[in-house]
Amino acid sequence: MLSQNVKSDFIEAFLSSFRTFLPLENLIDQLLKRIRQADTCASASGIPVQILIRVVDQLVYTELNDNIKQKLDDEIFWMMTHREKNFLNYAKQLRDSVQRIVKKKNSKKQSCLAYFSKMSKK
Repeated sequence: MLSQNVKSDFIEAFLSSFRTFLPLENLIDQLLKRIRQADTCASASGIPVQILIRVVDQLVYTELNDNIKQKLDDEIFWMMTHREKNFLNYAKQLRDSVQRIVKKKNSKKQSCLAYFSKMSKK
C-alpha cells in the first residue's frame, strides 16, 4: 500500500502534466464516472472528487466551454442532492470554482465588447 505522501506526490505530478497526454474534457468525464460509480466520499473514494475540484480550480476561463460547464453543473446538482453530507461540501467548493471562472469569463467578454465598441466609434 502506498503512503499518503507518495499518493500526494503522484497526484501533484499528474495534475501538473495531464494536459500533455489527456484532453481536459476526457479527464473530467473519467473523474465524473469514477465519482458516480463509487457513490461515496469516504477515504480513497473521495480522491476523484478532490482531483476534480483541483482540476476545475486550475481551469482558465477559455477552457470552460458550454459542454464542460453543463457537466459540472449536473455534477454539482447530483452532489447537492446526494445522501452523503461530504458531497455537499464538495459541491459547494466545485460551485464556487465554476462561478469564479464564469465571472472572470464574463468580465473578459465585457472588456472586449467595450474595447470594440470604443474602436468602432472612432
